[in-house]
Amino acid sequence: IVEGQIDIPRCCIQTFLHDYMATFVPELKNVQSDTELSATARINGSLDYVTGALPEIKIAFNIPDSEIDYSTFPEKIRMGMDADFVMDTAGMMAVDIKKARINTYGLGLDAAIGIDDITGDDPEFLISGGLRASLDSLRNFLPDTLNIVAQGDIHAELDGTIKMSEIDMYAFS
Repeated sequence: IVEGQIDIPRCCIQTFLHDYMATFVPELKNVQSDTELSATARINGSLDYVTGALPEIKIAFNIPDSEIDYSTFPEKIRMGMDADFVMDTAGMMAVDIKKARINTYGLGLDAAIGIDDITGDDPEFLISGGLRASLDSLRNFLPDTLNIVAQGDIHAELDGTIKMSEIDMYAFS
C-alpha cells in the first residue's frame, strides 16, 4: 500500500523566479508578480508489479487571478488557473484545466481545457471558452521590416472535442 499527501498552501512565484530561475534565465529579474501557487498531491493505492496495478495519483493546482509585470511589456499580464491531474490505477492520465485565464495587451483567453488518456494511443482534447485578439495591439510586436499591416479584432468561441487521430495539419474542414 502506498499512501501520501503533499500540500503547498501558498508558494510565492516571485521568490522562485528571482532566487532560483533567474540564475538560468537572467531576463526573469525583469519580472514582478503577485502570483501565488497552491497545490495538493495525493497518492493512494497498491503498487503490484505482477498485475501492473498502480496507486491512484491526484494533483490539484490553483493560481488565483494575479498580475505579472514584465519591465519591457506595455501592460501587466493578468492570469489565473485551476487544474487537476489524475492518474488512475491502470495508468491512464488526464488533465482537467477548469479555468485558464490570460488577459494582456491585445490578447485574452478564458477557457476550460481537458486532455483525456494523455499517454494513450489516441488522447482526446476538450476545449470550451473564448479567445479575443486585437490585431492593432499585437502588430506592435512585429518588426517593421516584415511590412505586415493588421487591424481589427478577432473574437472566437470554442466548444468541442477532438482526438489526436483526427488532427491533420493539412486538412481543414
